[in-house]
Formats: sequence, structure tokens, C-alpha cells
Amino acid sequence: MTRILTGLMLTLAMAVVAFAEEDIEAEYDRTARRAAARDSFPVLNNPKMTPAARARDIRDDEPVIGIVIGKEAKAYPLSVMGRHELANDTCGRQPIPVSW
Repeated sequence: MTRILTGLMLTLAMAVVAFAEEDIEAEYDRTARRAAARDSFPVLNNPKMTPAARARDIRDDEPVIGIVIGKEAKAYPLSVMGRHELANDTCGRQPIPVSW
């Protein structure tokens, strides 16, 4: 009998937690002030890269997110990442997420 009651109490507690999480998310969606609409920053998927020697649109002092894997290096300008916030790419034949 004790096991059954414990199981029922645990099930009830899990249901309350799940309900509370849904309620919190709904309340946030209803009341949050947003500077931008949800999903307004498109994800970059496998962005086209320009070799550094030919990158004319990027100043030498522009901040970038850089990564090096093996012999491959990539740079993601913050001016671009500020409009996208997330890039899915590969470097050194490995999948990488780049986030800003």
C-alpha cells in the first residue's frame, strides 16, 4: 500500500512540475517584452566563406569569432553574427555551432 501511495504521489508531483513549466512558458509568452520577435534572427547554415586574402568587406580590426581545427581556420565577423546569432558550419570536417 505504501509503495502504491508513494508511486501515486511521485506521479502527481511530476504532473504538477510539468504543468508548472507549461504555465511559466505561457506566462512568459503572454507578458514578456521583446526587442525582436521570436525567431527573427535567421540561422546561418553552412555560410559561404571568403578567403582572408580576398575579404575586402572586413576591416583588419573588426572583431570576429575565430576557430581553428587542424589546418583549417574560419572567422565569423560579429557584424554578421549580430544579425544571425547562430551558425551551423563545419571546420576541419567537423560540424560546429557558432553562437553570439
